[in-house]
Amino acid sequence: MSRQANRQSTMSMHQQLESVTDLTTLSPVSEDIIVSCIRERFMSDNIYTAIGTSALVAINPHNPASPTCLPARQQCLHHMRRTTQDQSILLSGETGSGKSESRRLAIKTLLELSVSQPGKKGAKLGYQVPAAEFVLEAFGNSRTLFNPNASHFGKYTELQFTERGRLSGVKTLDYYLERSRVAGAPSGERNFHIFYYLVAGASAEERQHMHLPRRRSIATSGSAGLPVFVGIKNVGFSKRHVAQTCQLIAAILHLGNLEFTIDRHRNEDAAVVRNTDVLDIVADFLGVQSSALEATLSYRTKLMKKELCTVFLDPDGASDNRDELAKTLYSLLFAWLNEHINQRLCRDDFTTFIGLFDLPGPQNMTSRPNSLDQFCGRLPTFTINHFSGPVTYTSDGFLEKNLDALNPDFVSLLRGSTASSADAPAADGTGSINPFVRGLFSAKAIATQAHPRNEDTIVSAQQPVKPMRAPSTRRKNTIKRMPTLKEGDVEEKDRDDEETAIAGSSGGAPCVAGEFRSALDVLFETLEDTQSWYVFCINPNDSQLPNQLEGRSVKAQVRSAGLAEITRRCVTVFEVTMTPDEFVSRYKDLLATSGVPDGDSRAQAEQARDALDLEERDIVLGLHMVFLSQAAFHRLEDDLRSKDTEEQKRNRLRDAEAEAGLDPRGLSDPYAPYQVPGGESPYEGGNDDYGQSSQALPLVSNASPFQRGDAFDDYDERKSLRSEDFDGRSAYTSARDGESVSNFGTESYAPSRNMFQNADKKGLLDKEALAGEIQEGEVAEVLKESSARRRWVALCWMLTFWCPTFLLRYVGRMKRIDIQQAWREKLALNMIIWFVCGCAVFVIAIISPIICPTEHVFNAAELASHSFNLNPNNVYTSIRGEVFDLTAIAETHERIVSVVPSKSILKYGGTSSDNIFPVQVSALCNGINGTVSPYVVLSSANVTDPNAQYHDFRAWTNDPRPDWYFEQMVQMRWNNRVGFVGYSPKQIKSMASGGSSVAISKVWSTT
Repeated sequence: MSRQANRQSTMSMHQQLESVTDLTTLSPVSEDIIVSCIRERFMSDNIYTAIGTSALVAINPHNPASPTCLPARQQCLHHMRRTTQDQSILLSGETGSGKSESRRLAIKTLLELSVSQPGKKGAKLGYQVPAAEFVLEAFGNSRTLFNPNASHFGKYTELQFTERGRLSGVKTLDYYLERSRVAGAPSGERNFHIFYYLVAGASAEERQHMHLPRRRSIATSGSAGLPVFVGIKNVGFSKRHVAQTCQLIAAILHLGNLEFTIDRHRNEDAAVVRNTDVLDIVADFLGVQSSALEATLSYRTKLMKKELCTVFLDPDGASDNRDELAKTLYSLLFAWLNEHINQRLCRDDFTTFIGLFDLPGPQNMTSRPNSLDQFCGRLPTFTINHFSGPVTYTSDGFLEKNLDALNPDFVSLLRGSTASSADAPAADGTGSINPFVRGLFSAKAIATQAHPRNEDTIVSAQQPVKPMRAPSTRRKNTIKRMPTLKEGDVEEKDRDDEETAIAGSSGGAPCVAGEFRSALDVLFETLEDTQSWYVFCINPNDSQLPNQLEGRSVKAQVRSAGLAEITRRCVTVFEVTMTPDEFVSRYKDLLATSGVPDGDSRAQAEQARDALDLEERDIVLGLHMVFLSQAAFHRLEDDLRSKDTEEQKRNRLRDAEAEAGLDPRGLSDPYAPYQVPGGESPYEGGNDDYGQSSQALPLVSNASPFQRGDAFDDYDERKSLRSEDFDGRSAYTSARDGESVSNFGTESYAPSRNMFQNADKKGLLDKEALAGEIQEGEVAEVLKESSARRRWVALCWMLTFWCPTFLLRYVGRMKRIDIQQAWREKLALNMIIWFVCGCAVFVIAIISPIICPTEHVFNAAELASHSFNLNPNNVYTSIRGEVFDLTAIAETHERIVSVVPSKSILKYGGTSSDNIFPVQVSALCNGINGTVSPYVVLSSANVTDPNAQYHDFRAWTNDPRPDWYFEQMVQMRWNNRVGFVGYSPKQIKSMASGGSSVAISKVWSTT
């Protein structure tokens, strides 16, 4: 009995959890209970669970069957129409949680409720918006290990509405495309969908023009190749743009197949392209010469300070340069597609908008290091909800990737050295002759910096990661969610559709992470002014299997999203606030019919709660405002809607269509990843579009594609990608919509037409002649050599005459005359440079000592600075005009005469020591007659020094040594002299007037 009771209790609990549609009704609220509730509902095919009135939990069913639509209550659209307040829907979750599909279903539901009736203005948006979404998905999504349709860019879409709540336009902003995937997807993953769609969807004639391999050589499903081109046309792209887009994608595919090698016969210094046939294809598609493209890939120009330097690349460096060009072309094409879609669908005269923000799911894989792409992918996630678990980023090349400097050689090659437009090439004849390719590198898409000495020389370039447009701000006459004006702030004007400034005004290229964060700050400021609705997407299992839920993984997602805390907070939520006077004025008719008496507005608001049989938390009266819950707001607004004639007309029309079995706004879903029952899907295969393929594409060199012989057995090679088996017509493209400006269905897109059928006759876009290319009937102009050039050539031959031409030809292997002349000019420049350097060394090292020799002369002040007190390590003294190093003399003197301390000697430092060295005049001077009396003294002045007696060996002393002074002076001059005493002319004159005599080798007259 106890087991049966426990079993019944367990079944009862499961039934209770299964019946819970709102997590806020759970008691108590915990992560385990939330996971249990989600599991029970998921196993019962209920993938949506509400959290109050403003949040929703959606579980990815991993099922190709059509899921149920979003909950019937469309609070977002209802609030926008009733309050004229901007709304936003934020989707969050890990990769594989179904954010992209939830977003698509949300847009589909909003379109069903807001698109105008067929035949009226704006009805074409019913198929243009899904087409635009699918096109961006094809260019920005790919298959990964955990998600068959993973997003690789952040997407913010604004659905713009008129004053009557009808859809009038759409604007999409892209945030940080992971363009590194173009050059090589990680192991086990694929590149972007569009590469596979192009190969799968092109006809035999189109593949022949684009030089693409046959479909059987690439294992991918071809069913999705059709709707992507149908979607491009439905948006409003012309046939020319569709053809150019496909051709550029093919060029990127072929670009990845370029191989580089070292061939000294073709290029002495840098790597060259091995497969020149593929190089010719890429150059033709890009509209440049093959030699110019090869040179751009083999060299790289860098600015070192103010000088341009050319770097010669080896095969590995050239391959990296090739990959960088492929990534640049693809990212520019993606930005152009999004901007072109915005130009077609975006409107300026809208009243309110609903913004949908979807970010790529965070990944933390151990098979590859996390780099800047993963860092920027998680950067906005931290603003919405914290990432689950620690993340480690590699520092290899992080700063270089963060700078994201675009090779300026690419800009010079494809746009030209000078600024040019898409219609006219550069004035100097450089750049691509293809206007489409040249337009991708316009000044609006690429920020460049010119050389300070030559404005036509591009030294640096960068493609901004921020979107080309800004999100819309609050419109006039609309309600603001919360005040954004703070103390010291100034009210900002509307900036919708305003293009963001991508060329930095500061002159320096911003870093990728900083610019991306700045763009996110602008977006989050816009979202703060809207009423937000949240969708938390949950991935039930990592194996992508239906009807399986891993409790540990789901609990980790619940914890990282903070669903338990959000559930507790959303128990009581007030969706609308207004003053009591506004409340009474807006709902006065309902209050009167409900029996609420007239009187004070605050009292009427309190009585309305009881009269309408609402709970106490549904209408709460504050000090100055009335707070309404979702239930109260709907109860009050439903009465107003019942009296709205326009609303009643729409409801009657919708009911009539339902009775007749028609649903022109919701029947067709050609871009769904599953087959809609009864719908007109343009392709078959359901969810297999992403499953039967590998990452091997010609984009990555040395890739060996996975062969699958039955991949395209059901295809007819004679049919074009717009064959007769699918005309693309649906309820959206029927004849009732006379306002459609799409070229789909017209003669330009006839099924029998080939988009490249006239390319061989007149060129795809009437391309101009390549720079330097001689056209038929033209004669090459011969330029006359200038006199300065002739003089320079003559000088080069004068300096290099000793190098015969035959040595350059056979030993140096320089067959061409121009290469030989270039070598001679380089050698002549080296000789001139070395000659100038030798002259400079000769002047500095040899001529300077001769012209201006060094003089070791000390004046009185300099001598005084070498005293023992001021400079104890270099003590100098002077003896009759000669300066000696007293420090060395004191050391020698102390060794010979140890009884005299060295301090007694060093005290003479900085002064003249003439008085302690008496001179025997007769030993140094012969006089006029040849002899001088030994008793003649040098000076008659009575100036004596106590220590002079130790150096006095004159004739009248007890120990006469006539030559002692001379011998000591010779010894000190040899060992200790450091210079001479110098006197200025003013000092000489002063000494002469004082009775002193000065003589240097000769006797000078002072009269």
